[in-house]
Amino acid sequence: MTKLLTINFPGQPPLIPSVDVCFYTAMMKPGVHTALAEIVLKEKDFILEISKQPDFIKSPVWLTGRYGSYNFLDLDYEEIRYLKDFVAEEYKNYMSAMGFETAGSYIRMWANELRFQHEITWHTHFDAVSNTDIKPGPYPHVSGNIPIRTNNTQTYFKSSFTLGGGPKAQRDIVGIDNIDGECLFFPSWVNHKTAKNETTISRITISFDIIPENVYLAKKDNEHFRKLT
Repeated sequence: MTKLLTINFPGQPPLIPSVDVCFYTAMMKPGVHTALAEIVLKEKDFILEISKQPDFIKSPVWLTGRYGSYNFLDLDYEEIRYLKDFVAEEYKNYMSAMGFETAGSYIRMWANELRFQHEITWHTHFDAVSNTDIKPGPYPHVSGNIPIRTNNTQTYFKSSFTLGGGPKAQRDIVGIDNIDGECLFFPSWVNHKTAKNETTISRITISFDIIPENVYLAKKDNEHFRKLT
């Protein structure tokens, strides 16, 4: 089952505009998310070892800090091959629903494990279109989140136009339920975060960035992106 969701972020007019953002969800076939969670835990030490980048590592066991130095899709598992095909097909559906072409796209994918007291704070994924020789522009750049063991949590989103705190900023925050096995696509400029994990059970997700070919060819650090469509 798939869904195109339009979410309004109210903003703080006239200085901070209201904006409608199109999200898209698609559910993987049963059982895959459980297998993927097992793969993440099995391969965690391997990922930490092959992708050491001290400037980006929050701790020696912080998987998210390795996002830019490997590609989860390179691991040789049947479930990961399915995952790539699934993301490619649903990315096409998402972009088609919004009137974009998808031929010539590239993907970077990584795993996240949030252990006790770990969290991912507010951020965007615009770094995936940085470090290029092309001028900034409205590139059809998409990010995604796939919960695979998340224990009835939410991912929080807000417009990147939203500034500061207080009640007006708080109303611009939207929580989307993490449903294990359901892939959520969204524009990469949207700010998002997780809540802190207050349990002793690790929360596990998979994240990705998809960029068009012109950005891929212009990037100086594209070695961990793989052809998607």
